[in-house]
Amino acid sequence: MNFYETLNVEKTADADEIKRSYFRLVRQFTPEKNPEQFKKIREAYDVLSKADLRHMYDASLTDTSEMAEGAVRMLDTAQELLRRNRKGPALETLETAVKVYPDETKLKEELALAYFEAKYPGKALKLYEALIWENPDHLKYHYRAAECCNERGWKKKALEYAGFAMNADKVNEKYHFQYLSFLCYQAGFTQLVEQCIHSVKEINAHGGKAPNIALFGLSTLLKHRWDMSDDKVLFFSNALASQSKGISVEQQCNLKLALDTFIIRVSCERRFFLFPVLETTIENIGANELKNNGYYDLLKVGYTAQQATQSGIPRNLAALAFLSAVRRFPNESSYDAEDVADETELFEFEVLYYFDFLRPHILRIKQEFPLLYKYAAEFFDSALGNSNTEMNLQLKLRQKGCDAAWERGNGMWLDFDCLGGEDFKPPKQDPRRVECKTKPNEPCPCGSGKKFKKCCAGR
Repeated sequence: MNFYETLNVEKTADADEIKRSYFRLVRQFTPEKNPEQFKKIREAYDVLSKADLRHMYDASLTDTSEMAEGAVRMLDTAQELLRRNRKGPALETLETAVKVYPDETKLKEELALAYFEAKYPGKALKLYEALIWENPDHLKYHYRAAECCNERGWKKKALEYAGFAMNADKVNEKYHFQYLSFLCYQAGFTQLVEQCIHSVKEINAHGGKAPNIALFGLSTLLKHRWDMSDDKVLFFSNALASQSKGISVEQQCNLKLALDTFIIRVSCERRFFLFPVLETTIENIGANELKNNGYYDLLKVGYTAQQATQSGIPRNLAALAFLSAVRRFPNESSYDAEDVADETELFEFEVLYYFDFLRPHILRIKQEFPLLYKYAAEFFDSALGNSNTEMNLQLKLRQKGCDAAWERGNGMWLDFDCLGGEDFKPPKQDPRRVECKTKPNEPCPCGSGKKFKKCCAGR
């Protein structure tokens, strides 16, 4: 279908003439009475009304009226054979047509494409190189030549062709993306990410959008998540957030999938600093369904724990609340369940042992960080409501459990440096020894049944 013929205009028609013809035809062929014709008219107008799309269409358009009648007939025959998946006869027909009509560029393009699809990249590359020599500014030939080189395993040559197309058309994401995909085979992680950042900036500077490259950069960082740089992750996340409203539905689905994967992997690596960026991105693309999973909840609790440590809450208290959340979502964490249970036991023992000093911090968590408190509420409420006697009894039970846990874990515990802040540093002297007003011959408050002087007084 020729779009110019569909709109009844010449190829040299200006934008106003195309617009007038379109509205005249729409009135004549209404969508209610002529849906098929209206669809063709609309499709033609959508392309010819936009300068960039019209330029691309003109570049790919072959005016068959200027081709010899025999060449047109042979081209139609070859295309029909290709539609029927008869590649051998189609290739023979196109090869004959190129020999008979060597000046017909369209025939060479079709033959080169047929060679490539038939898994003959070497023959296709020769034709594309000849076409590039005839028309060096036609970027589509460079793009195809790069694909042929890549199929042959000539990675450096593929990168040269792709790089020419990318530098010639800085706004087209397709050329940047092809260059990056070939760069994967030759560059290191750092160079690849830097090129992604450069491409996103170049496309944005020329008025384009690069959501696919931002996704590519983000996924590259995820694959090397131990080397993630905070500023680079934030750059790609912000790029996705700023461009998400203008991308297609398909790209938006891909973005949601990437973010969902991102949430899962980031939560496993405890990179809580990313939570605000992810939340903003999710809201910008309207992907609130991504919030309905344990990974997102766990990441949110980790971020809240990080905020708590930055406000002065001891890190071991925040870690205790986070571990309680991990136990609530056993399938959404990379932590070993037994390690989590053991370390929880150890933290709870510390809280009970130094409760008099930690009590103000627990009350602060309850008031200022309710999300953090709710996951460890059962233990915190029990500690806040217990008497000294009950607490000492719990302390003894916890001590036995911690000793066993320490033996099982060989002294190796989970690392919570990602939360920032500092652990609670106990005083040099146990406050209960100083402040305890129990007389020597009275029963010991620990509940052992012995006299105080023969039990805890000497501690």
